[in-house]
Amino acid sequence: MNKKLLIAIIGIVLALPIITISTIHHSFGNSGLIAKGVYIDKVYVGEMDKIAAAKAVEGKYSIDKLELTHGEKTYEITPQELGFKIDTEKAVGKAYIYGRESVMEYIGSLTGKSLHIKLNSEYSPELVASVVGNISKDIDYSPKDATIRISGGKASFTREADGLEVEKEKLTGMIESVLRYESAEKSMQIPTNVLSAAIKYDQIKGISTVLAAHSTKYNASNAERSENLRVASSSVSGHVVMPGDVFSLNAVTGKRSIQNGYKMAPIIVKGKIEDGLGGGVCQVSTTLYNAVIRTGLDIVERRNHSIPSSYADMGLDATVSYGSIDFKFKNTLKNPVYINIAPYGGTITAQIYGYPEDRRIVKIETQLIEKIERGVETKYDAQLAEGKQRIEDSGRDGFKVKAYRTFIDGSGKKQQLSSDYYPPAKKVIVIGTKKAEAQENQEQTEAAESHTNL
Repeated sequence: MNKKLLIAIIGIVLALPIITISTIHHSFGNSGLIAKGVYIDKVYVGEMDKIAAAKAVEGKYSIDKLELTHGEKTYEITPQELGFKIDTEKAVGKAYIYGRESVMEYIGSLTGKSLHIKLNSEYSPELVASVVGNISKDIDYSPKDATIRISGGKASFTREADGLEVEKEKLTGMIESVLRYESAEKSMQIPTNVLSAAIKYDQIKGISTVLAAHSTKYNASNAERSENLRVASSSVSGHVVMPGDVFSLNAVTGKRSIQNGYKMAPIIVKGKIEDGLGGGVCQVSTTLYNAVIRTGLDIVERRNHSIPSSYADMGLDATVSYGSIDFKFKNTLKNPVYINIAPYGGTITAQIYGYPEDRRIVKIETQLIEKIERGVETKYDAQLAEGKQRIEDSGRDGFKVKAYRTFIDGSGKKQQLSSDYYPPAKKVIVIGTKKAEAQENQEQTEAAESHTNL
């Protein structure tokens, strides 16, 4: 056989498969169909056109609605409310291109090679959070503590009631798992938590005994200050302090403001008395402090005034100022205590109620450590006649005082409560320096001017 002819025949034989594959690939490219072996997520779309593939994917992965249930309540959520959409067009586009841009990819599809295309979904986490938040507002309710009310020395109680709250984080995860196709469960029970009351009837039912009490006097004719006593006392009275808990007077009374019912009345500011909102609240804290120390409870925070108080012995007052100075005590007993405090007819009384077995006999003492004589400051006034003087400020003496309590029953332990300092204030005397002759000349001049004017 002619050598040239043989080479030509071999070339034709080798070219035939290439020509055949190219012809088939060209035909596939014009077919409008997706190659074999192609999946969009779990949906097989091979040998489908774009429209059929899109319908197949959306039939599998479209979300009509989510149905969330709690008891007799049902919430139907549409995907639009969550900003949900699936990118079917992009996924189908990727599937359609496969095998068209590369002959080798096409050959792979013919030999059984498969391609899995991820179907991406989008949603708004903010909208999901908003929907979950609205559901929570509709379902949630707070627990109610057991309460105690003492009237005429007798206690009456109401029982506690549990609350409920939606587990928002868990519900959010359940919804988002459906939107991400990690779950096919479109009907779900809303997860909730039971909220237990902090104070239960079984814990307070034994409160029946006055553990300690204390009273102080006030001027009932001062209407504004008396109202401040009433407002602060009503905030404090009725509180139950559980074992281990710390009571804060500022946290309970809140900011001394007009909105909270407080009025202008005398307060102490840097050792001076001036009008301010909430004047009188310190008498509430002082009266309560004196009752608390007689129960044996621990004092966490307390500070004395800068001026000795008219309604309490030195060393036994307790000043407060919202945002800076507080009165706090801790219930160190095994059982809860109940606070009852109210002003009436010039006397404000604080009572601490508790279990009978928690009653202690406590003796309170104060000791004057040092009296600091007031200093004297002299000023001179050229308008005041020589030899005359006036007292501008009478000042006051200073004191250092310690307070103690002794547990009469039991151990007989004596405990120092405080070591207080009341700073002195100088007495200010103004002395005249105006000479008698200058004064006489001034008087004559003034008389002459008066005569001329006539």
